[in-house]
Amino acid sequence: ALTDEWRARTNAVNAERRVIRERLDALADEIRQPLTDWENAEKTRISDHDAAIDAILALAILPFDATSDDIADRLDKLNLGSNRDWQEFKDRASNARAEAFDKLTSAMASAKAREERDAELARLRAAEIKRAAAADRAERDRLAGLEAERARLAQANAAEKAEEARRFAAVEAERDRLAQAEAAANERATALE
Repeated sequence: ALTDEWRARTNAVNAERRVIRERLDALADEIRQPLTDWENAEKTRISDHDAAIDAILALAILPFDATSDDIADRLDKLNLGSNRDWQEFKDRASNARAEAFDKLTSAMASAKAREERDAELARLRAAEIKRAAAADRAERDRLAGLEAERARLAQANAAEKAEEARRFAAVEAERDRLAQAEAAANERATALE
């Protein structure tokens, strides 16, 4: 019976202790809540700064075929975040911005040189196409001239042959007429004899 009484008292003490423990834990959580909120805000602030620095560094990672306009857009974006309060991250942000700026300006120079070279190649290709078209046109004109000359010569040759045939026919007609006149004269002479 004594043991049961001690157990009952122990259970009562334990129940009371649990209630007090829960109250103290709740009070500790309530008292610590501002610190927890500040720690969470600090983690968020630090991760925001880290993300912003990563975004600055990401601006300098360019695709292979980036144009000067793409790079100029990235340089503009790089300058947009310059008024941010970086707090203790100011040095890291400045270094990241300087690194990104150096890479972007170098890439801008390369892109402009590449674009100028491509424009010059396009201009040269267009000039070559134009020159080839002019040479082709000149060759077609020359061939057309030769064909026209050949046709003119063929026509002149045909006209010459036609004239020769006409003269030959006239000579033959004259010979026939003379032969008929001679035959008629011979008949008259034979008839007169």
